[in-house]
Amino acid sequence: MTDVSSAQGFASYEALYHHAPCGLLSLRAGGEIEDVNATFLQWTGYTRDAVVGRPFVSLLDPGSQLFYETRHTPVLHLKGEVREVALSIVTAGGGRLPALVNSTVDPSRPDHVLTAVFDSTARQEYEHDLIVARRAAEASEVRVRVLQSASSAFGIAMSEDAVGEALVSNARDAFSAAHVAVFGLDAERLLYLIAGSNPLEKLVNRTPRTASSVALSTEQTIIVSLAEEEEFPEIVAALRENRLEVVTVTPLLEDGDAMGILVCFYSRARVFDKVYTDLQAALARQAAQALVRIKLQKVLEQFALHDS
Repeated sequence: MTDVSSAQGFASYEALYHHAPCGLLSLRAGGEIEDVNATFLQWTGYTRDAVVGRPFVSLLDPGSQLFYETRHTPVLHLKGEVREVALSIVTAGGGRLPALVNSTVDPSRPDHVLTAVFDSTARQEYEHDLIVARRAAEASEVRVRVLQSASSAFGIAMSEDAVGEALVSNARDAFSAAHVAVFGLDAERLLYLIAGSNPLEKLVNRTPRTASSVALSTEQTIIVSLAEEEEFPEIVAALRENRLEVVTVTPLLEDGDAMGILVCFYSRARVFDKVYTDLQAALARQAAQALVRIKLQKVLEQFALHDS
């Protein structure tokens, strides 16, 4: 009866070992794999013969190998255990398995190390989603703050110049631009500088006119980088001469009517996502509304002075 119970207990232990909800490995002092359970083999796609006798570190990607050898192993020898070390295991198919690794010196065999490997794919995806959500929240907070600041400045602006200065100040702070310029459109639909600075003035007539015409006709932000030499050769040449990398041109629109353009110059390459272009468009729209208000006020003043 005792033999039967012992056999059942051993079988239960074998099942627990091989089908544990984590990978289990026994390593020799030199780091070679002596034993491995079925879970680890299933996750990584290796056969038992392919990993037994092989150094565990050889299963890691280059970055994890460096961390394993410089941090994991020294701490293990010093403290006798290491917990929740993030490593990336290269699978048999060449993929990557993100893992958390716990290791401890075998108390019954001090020259062996017991290692448990936990699949952290879900945790990594959760952390990624959390970071994305946090960045989205931060971007939304920045957007609200920028628009509130701009709205206050535009609300008290009593002249076209004041609106331009407010737009330049808010755009420079919001987008960390090296230079910002605001241009209006005169009666002949020609651009004139309202506020800010245009570093391309001496090299390009007034402003990047081709980019501005595209922005006004499409009613969208136009981004010109050094890679756009074929489409905007004059602007790209001017950017290079002024040690600039990118210029963005955003139309100032109110109910489909163009009031001018907002131009931002950057000395370093940037990635412009939808958050950026949406915020620029929102700022430009607020400025255009303020410009319309000021023009209407001037018309009313004329009526007050000259109406019979």
